[in-house]
Amino acid sequence: MSRVVIVVVITAFFSAVCAGGSTAGTADPMKTGVISHYAGPGHAPGEPSAAIRAEQVNYRRFWRSARHLENAAKSCNPIPYYQKYEFKNPYGVVLVGYYEQVYFCRANGLVTYFYRYRWAKASSIVPLVHWTPWAFDGNVASGNDCAGEHCFIRGFKAPNRTAVTKGSFRTCLIPIINAGCNYLYPQIWITVHGDGSRPDSGWSD
Repeated sequence: MSRVVIVVVITAFFSAVCAGGSTAGTADPMKTGVISHYAGPGHAPGEPSAAIRAEQVNYRRFWRSARHLENAAKSCNPIPYYQKYEFKNPYGVVLVGYYEQVYFCRANGLVTYFYRYRWAKASSIVPLVHWTPWAFDGNVASGNDCAGEHCFIRGFKAPNRTAVTKGSFRTCLIPIINAGCNYLYPQIWITVHGDGSRPDSGWSD
């Protein structure tokens, strides 16, 4: 039984490490992962508990942000919309996920309120033990970032608002010295409109 577990763990490890970041069908043998993504209304899976970990802040600060959203809800009833990006190995196991959630209000053709959360996940590949060779190195500048972590600008109104976020993921055959590493840099974005039309969103890596 123990030999079977060891074989499963070793197989899972190399499947996780050797699957670099790209869409399926590429000619690069190191980029054999599969990308799945989804955008739509509502709350993204894992929010807000995952957002607490991703922002790497204490509960007090996070709940202050949550109270900010609650206060907005009293006056304008924010609409939720999210975009998710998930990277899987060739066996269909989700290795990492990157998510962006926005809440917005609109009035008179303008976006009157806009608030963003973003977070990452790395799935465990070892049964009964939460362990993964993937590391999330944080959010990195995309060149189109909105001002501030939450994209909130008090009193600001505009016909459209956009939140862009880019994450950095890393997995290495020898993590201690960062040798034999593969990287993922997913970028996702959401644009909402004050005229009532459906939000736009997309991703790249």
